[in-house]
Amino acid sequence: MKKTTLLLMSMAFALLLTAFASCNDDDNNKVSYYAYVTLHADDPANFWFEGDSGMALLPNHNKDFNSFKVSAEDDSLRTVVYFCNLAAGPSANSRTIDLQGMRTMVTKKPFVARAYAELDSLGDDELYAKMLHLSTDGVYLDTRLETPNYNTGDKSETEYVVSLVENTLVNQAPDYVNLELRLKRKNASGEPHGMQTGYVAFRLPDTLNPVKRGLKGLYVRVRGEEQIKYIKVTPKGVTVDRTEDVKK
Repeated sequence: MKKTTLLLMSMAFALLLTAFASCNDDDNNKVSYYAYVTLHADDPANFWFEGDSGMALLPNHNKDFNSFKVSAEDDSLRTVVYFCNLAAGPSANSRTIDLQGMRTMVTKKPFVARAYAELDSLGDDELYAKMLHLSTDGVYLDTRLETPNYNTGDKSETEYVVSLVENTLVNQAPDYVNLELRLKRKNASGEPHGMQTGYVAFRLPDTLNPVKRGLKGLYVRVRGEEQIKYIKVTPKGVTVDRTEDVKK
């Protein structure tokens, strides 16, 4: 089956930087970016971000800076950060930025399934990987995931549990770490109302880190409503390797 490229992020200043829009409506010459980084908030009044290669992103203390509230509990969280005005910082390994937005991620650890009963217990409900990003050192798999939303109004009775699991029962790609994204939806009823989005960062141990193991990357299975996708994920980009129809 023809391979389809999903996403190929560009590298700049040893950070993953992707242009998206102008910094504001009044200055269309200011290019904006987003990046996947680690938040450092041990001093919440002077928080900053660290790229995968160690590059420091230092927010300028401009009029917008104080609108972003962080606490010491947020320290070390993986974060999607949106910014513009990337400029030289106080050291060779730093840059200053005008912070536009940030979204911290839930951090989880992967599971290892050695029996089909363990795999089945994690569920296999409809899930879509809208973004997959492997950090340069192979430590983090950052994800943006979507699934049908069964919650309505102020009710939140439906629980969504997403897991990253190593399936030791099947080796789909020998040169990659074989993983599956699994969703278990609890107490869902009726018809869905749009889609629900979640950001999750999975911290990979050395046994699942393709960089540490000298492998090409991750090989991730994701089950949608109609198709199962097998996706190759490397620090340089993401490619759908193959698909198969869901058996009904």
